[in-house]
Amino acid sequence: MRDTGELTQLRSRAALLGVVLCALFVAACGGAKEPVYYHADWQVFDSTDALFESAGLVVEATIARPGVTDELHIGGEPDETSVYTIFEVAVTRVLKGDAAVGDRFKVKQLGGELDGVKHIDEETVYLAPQKSYLLFLETYPDSPASLLNPIQAQFPLNAAGDPTSLPGNDVTVTKTDLARLAPGA
Repeated sequence: MRDTGELTQLRSRAALLGVVLCALFVAACGGAKEPVYYHADWQVFDSTDALFESAGLVVEATIARPGVTDELHIGGEPDETSVYTIFEVAVTRVLKGDAAVGDRFKVKQLGGELDGVKHIDEETVYLAPQKSYLLFLETYPDSPASLLNPIQAQFPLNAAGDPTSLPGNDVTVTKTDLARLAPGA
């Protein structure tokens, strides 16, 4: 016969094993969902001029509302959908394209969290609410606008209103560049 100390220790181990098995069962039954990873083939730009030429719309804008994640069908096969985080922007300056100061429109960025599943594009740097940016965009008639590249097509504006490059972006934009590319804007 075992002594009381051994029985207590066996009961503790059995209880711990029961907790571990229960946690594993919950995780296996949907408690933890695997993330979905995207790999997009983004166009890479070597200059401010190349960015400006490729963009259909270039604006300075403030992110008016935090991003909302949604599933969108963008081209490809009818059953192909991707998850995007969609931001509303308020235009403060137009440098190129069909927009006006005060306009509001949506900009989508690949990835986000939907129905408890994280959808990740490791290159995406999400726009931050209430911050101002210089954005290089492509627009579409039936879909939110898109940045030309998740790192190279967004430049946060500093306190002086100067565009700053994100880490990993070798392209810089100056106010002199913008005056040359968009005279009168």
